Amino acid sequence: MGTHYHLLVEVEEDALQPGMSLLNGTYARMFNRRWGRSGHLKGSPYGAKLVETDGHLLECLRYISNNPVEAGMTRHPADWPWSSYRRLAGYDEAGFPFVTDDFLLATFHENRTKAQRLVRLFVEAF
Repeated sequence: MGTHYHLLVEVEEDALQPGMSLLNGTYARMFNRRWGRSGHLKGSPYGAKLVETDGHLLECLRYISNNPVEAGMTRHPADWPWSSYRRLAGYDEAGFPFVTDDFLLATFHENRTKAQRLVRLFVEAF
């Protein structure tokens, strides 16, 4: 996405704000240093929603995976290079080293291969 990003993360209570500050603050400092700027890059802070049910978790997975498609940036969720969907759905085993998908896959099936197939059916049926 050109103007934003989506993360689906599991964090300890009260750990999200410092993590987002580190992530966004580091980027802002690098950007500002490169372009001779200072201060915030945008006016509003990040938005966060607590995922409280399995249904909401699945809704978030589908929404995030399909967001580049809906924005017209790709034709298929697996085509977006900055997404972990490729690994989650079994299209690519490499993935990102800092992303774990065991919890999400276990939501679909205990067998990884079957879970990946079910993820593809769920996300791509959108």
